[in-house]
Amino acid sequence: MADKTHQYPSKTPSRPAGQYPAPGPIGPRPRELDDFISMRPLTFKEKLIMKTKENPFVPIGGALTVVALSMGIFNLYKGDSRKQQLMMRFRIGAQGFTVAALLLGVVYHNSKKR
Repeated sequence: MADKTHQYPSKTPSRPAGQYPAPGPIGPRPRELDDFISMRPLTFKEKLIMKTKENPFVPIGGALTVVALSMGIFNLYKGDSRKQQLMMRFRIGAQGFTVAALLLGVVYHNSKKR
């Protein structure tokens, strides 16, 4: 069999170099883009601080969850099942607080944008 190569027709007519039309005037840059153009990528620390300032109750709830979980595990190893159960229940409450804070923060910021 002979090797057949297919050449598809180009969609634009071929032109010699330098024969392309000059781009038209772009005009002024929209003001909405000023914030995006001057932004640089945030570091992890900067982003954490910014998000904590936006919704401070989420990190508080996360910290309470970690404390309750740690104390519950500690009491499990210590053998105090009553206190361990109490800490696990507190952990569930702290997780609920965190989720509620997250949802309320989202609702607040969406209503603030309008």
